[in-house]
Amino acid sequence: MSQNVAVILAGGVGKRFGSDIPKQYIEVRGKPIIAHTLEKFEASPDIDAIEVVCAPNWMSYVHSLGEKYGITKLKWTAESGATCQDSIRSGIFALRSKLDDDDIVLLHMSISPMISASNIAEGIKTCRMYGNAFAVQPCLFCMCRKVNNLWSDQNAYKEDFLQLNMPWIMKYGTIHKLYSEAIVNNAGTDLKDYLPSLMYLSGMKTYFYPDNDENRLKITTRADLDFFEAYLYMKAKDVKE
Repeated sequence: MSQNVAVILAGGVGKRFGSDIPKQYIEVRGKPIIAHTLEKFEASPDIDAIEVVCAPNWMSYVHSLGEKYGITKLKWTAESGATCQDSIRSGIFALRSKLDDDDIVLLHMSISPMISASNIAEGIKTCRMYGNAFAVQPCLFCMCRKVNNLWSDQNAYKEDFLQLNMPWIMKYGTIHKLYSEAIVNNAGTDLKDYLPSLMYLSGMKTYFYPDNDENRLKITTRADLDFFEAYLYMKAKDVKE
């Protein structure tokens, strides 16, 4: 029987956040952000194992969080790279001897702690049907195509675009093949490239499923941090009442 494995990307260094430590390790209501995220995948009945991709000097800390918060599905850590694309590749290659080609991998950011159990379940279901699955959200605002950083004279209709939010879900054999071929062909190595870039270069389609609204939150600024803290406070208050 195939496995469903969450690969949690935690290689960020927090430069934009201005913190002394990477933002995924900042505590919110007494618990690091990454621990909040790990708990969501631990609680999902559809997830069998978890790998965290992080800097080598944070690996022992990540494992200690697993012990502290009862993240029993945390099986492995892998070394992060210089870019998100490098980190994804590293995490995928580190699983080569551990997973079969039909196993399913869910890529998710450590700083996106509001993913729902139904999101995970629907994504896996979609992947089993079509071979991959991407959580999507509609573009909410009017858009234009950027000509430069000052102005634009090119329209873009928001109805023509979707935001490909994480998780990104794919069978392990397929994603491993994509990244292996990217190295050989030196393709998809630009800083703007991610997994969807490799797929489109290979002539693949991305298949969609609806994201949950809360999963829009990606903690990259202090305003995001404040919002997440307020959300947890109100949730705890509702439980008490």
